[in-house]
Amino acid sequence: MGPLSINADNGTTNATLVLNENSWTKMASIIFVDIPAGTGFSYAKTKEAWVSSDSIVADLAHDFVKKFLSGHPKFLKNPLYIGGISYMGLVTPIITMKVYEGNERGEQPTLNIQGYILGSPLTDKFMDFNSRLEYSHRMALISNDIYESAIRHCRGNYVNIDTANPLCAHSLQRYKQCIDKISTNNILEPFCEESSDLPYCQEDAFEAIQIWANTDTAQHALNISQVRD
Repeated sequence: MGPLSINADNGTTNATLVLNENSWTKMASIIFVDIPAGTGFSYAKTKEAWVSSDSIVADLAHDFVKKFLSGHPKFLKNPLYIGGISYMGLVTPIITMKVYEGNERGEQPTLNIQGYILGSPLTDKFMDFNSRLEYSHRMALISNDIYESAIRHCRGNYVNIDTANPLCAHSLQRYKQCIDKISTNNILEPFCEESSDLPYCQEDAFEAIQIWANTDTAQHALNISQVRD
């Protein structure tokens, strides 16, 4: 999403930064928040500040949005979207609702909230994982026979498997064999293993940016505090 991307073609330890031609920042102002404490470059100076929960994160994020826009009023009229990925799929809607409720109470400044954006979100710990079998069938990753067998024997529950139901276990074993070499993050991307010699693996980019972000040079350039408890 940002203006720079990681190029790990020459190995994760020799990665370089390249311009991202498809950056979202070409049409939007984006601010990334490392929350809760311990995420990314964020840290806490007191024992109490390390304590976190979904509700605490929602309150802190809401406070941050209000304080940031109060301090940068030129962005107040911009359409505001709260974004999150992965586990933040559970929290982002709560933050967004707090912004709406704050506007209704007349809190200042009034925020031009338009909604929220989620990427690969966790929304329900059972439904999200349980729906993967149906998704695999719709995307033709498993056959009709395997899909119908799982429906018949597992009775709609593909996560909490009944150990006394061997027919369900067998159906799910066949299902897992079919998707074993499929990338769960993006089924259209190649499945990467340590032994693979593919020209591109998303995992390489993840590893490369972690190595880069932990270098003293990068942290100094980003003005990251070196004093962390």
